[in-house]
This record gives sequence, C-alpha cells and structure tokens, in this order.
Amino acid sequence: MYLLDSNICIDFMRGELPYAYDMMRNSSPKLFKIPAIVEGELRLGIEKSKQPEKARWLVDEFTLPFEVVPTTWTNSSACRGCPWNAGTRWSGTDKRPSACIKVYNKWFALPIP
Repeated sequence: MYLLDSNICIDFMRGELPYAYDMMRNSSPKLFKIPAIVEGELRLGIEKSKQPEKARWLVDEFTLPFEVVPTTWTNSSACRGCPWNAGTRWSGTDKRPSACIKVYNKWFALPIP
C-alpha cells in the first residue's frame, strides 16, 4: 500500500511525474490510498485556484480510482498507541515527532517543525 501525499498528487496532476504515471497506470488502484487530510488539502486548492472548475474536474478525476482513508490526528504527548510516545528514538535523535497520524490502525510519526 502506498499513501499519496498532497505534493505527489499535485505533481502527478501537473504531469511532472512520468515515472509515477507509468507505475500507477500499470498497477492496481487498490495499492494507492489518499489520506483524508490530503483530499482536504486538494479540495482547498480548488477553492484557491484561478480556474476552480478545471481544478475541481482534475481533482475529481485523479481521486476517483483511489480509496480515501480516514485519519486520526493527535499530538505526540497525548498519543497512547504510538510507539514514539514510549521514548523510541525518532530518526536517530532524541526528538519526538510533533504529531502522529493513524491510518488503518497503524501510527505514523510526522516531524513538524
């Protein structure tokens, strides 16, 4: 499973990732998921676009084959199921991530500056 972030989605829709296009076209759409937060970012981009109708069509067409997965956010100090809250090292440093995201009952740490 691959979680697509907003930068990848935007670059893909702009045609800037020909390798990714070929890989995704030759793979099952079930391999790729879009976190709900990313869909929200893409929808916000529609509202900010100079051509909202075109942007809405592009986002709708791009997201159509992919499952949008719900996400749960928490700050790391309040995170109870997250392994990083137990004092596990993050990226070789003692700094814990600023936020954690839960997708499909798995926690991912996000280093937010």
